[in-house]
Amino acid sequence: MGCDIHPFWEARAKDGTWHAIEDVDTGRSYDWFGLAAGVRRNFEESFEPRGMPPSPSWAWEYLSERSTDFFHSHSWLTLSELREVNRNWQRRINDDRDDDYDLKSERIRDFIEPLTPDHVITGILIPDNDGKIKKIPFAGTLAEFVGSDDIDDKVRIVFAFDN
Repeated sequence: MGCDIHPFWEARAKDGTWHAIEDVDTGRSYDWFGLAAGVRRNFEESFEPRGMPPSPSWAWEYLSERSTDFFHSHSWLTLSELREVNRNWQRRINDDRDDDYDLKSERIRDFIEPLTPDHVITGILIPDNDGKIKKIPFAGTLAEFVGSDDIDDKVRIVFAFDN
């Protein structure tokens, strides 16, 4: 049975409240899963699963509580930690390439691309009365939402896995 990741971006608004701002569409990489949370692989540089983040967004807490039967290994990463996981993942891919394959200098796309201050937010995700996640419109950049161009401690990725 395969394992998939279910990630969401969260941002801390000017009032200090964390909000889910979008879900992340990813593929499947057991090496990346292992580096991010020790799931399916375990490396020296792997992060351990941390559980729920402090003060999770309403949407992430709601989804996690409703998904206890199939979500496991909840965790979260700051932007700098995400960059570190991506660097380690890219290094592993390059190290695993055949020496005859001359693309080691070619940049490999990040598994999950870190957000930037000019990232446009189109809404805030919240649960509705029917148990579904809906988007409340918001039009602006991430920097406008968090109140600063320095977003490193104001943005995180939260995630869990299924099997």
